[in-house]
This record gives sequence, C-alpha cells and structure tokens, in this order.
Amino acid sequence: MKERCKKQRGNEDNMREYGLDARNIKNPIYPAPIDMGGCDDKGKKLEIGNYFLTMDGKPFFGICGEAHFSRMNEQLWEDEIIKMKLGGINIVAGYIFWIHHEEIEGELTGAAIRTCAVLSHCVRKMECM
Repeated sequence: MKERCKKQRGNEDNMREYGLDARNIKNPIYPAPIDMGGCDDKGKKLEIGNYFLTMDGKPFFGICGEAHFSRMNEQLWEDEIIKMKLGGINIVAGYIFWIHHEEIEGELTGAAIRTCAVLSHCVRKMECM
C-alpha cells in the first residue's frame, strides 16, 4: 500500500491510496452447491457461485433496489423502474400484497394476474431481473 499526502490551497488533505492484487487468491471459486440459477425466455443464463453471479458465463454483480408498487400509481411503474436502472440497479425487488388480490381466501381477483403481468413486462422491458 502506498500512502501519499497532498496540500491543496494551503489546506492539508490527507488521502490514502489503496491497491488490491487479486492475482494470487488461494480460495477456489465454485458454483453454488445446489442449482439456484436458471434461464430466461431469451436464453440468458444466470448462475450463482460462492463469490459472484454469472450472466451467460460472465461475472455479474447484482445491485438490488426495491419498489412498493402497490403504493404508487400504476402509470408510474415503468418510470420508477427506468429511474432505478439509470441509478445502477439491475435487480428489482417488489412486494405484491396478496390481501389486495385475494380479500376472501380462495377467491382470486383478475387484478392479481394482471398486476404480476404488468410488473413483469416493465421489468423485462428494462432488462432488469
């Protein structure tokens, strides 16, 4: 590690510079002990390992954001997902409050299926997970 100090306009600004050399890592990288990955309908393959995810064989770090879709106007769902994607989010988590769709046990409203379909469409359109 190197340490450097620099002065800026008469003020002392101490900054440390760090480096990381990962070429000699001794820990093996291996897939998850159970099959937790999968493929989407376009053939993209997600695999899970002990250090990182892979998407089509390339290392991939999932950055997850959450949205409470039932608490916002449906017309804003796609805009919210776009904002998340622009902010670096590539995995979108959301709740579907089942009580809104099955107020009486066993009596599912058509809104439940529609809500899931609309959300799925928005997320896939933005190429998030």
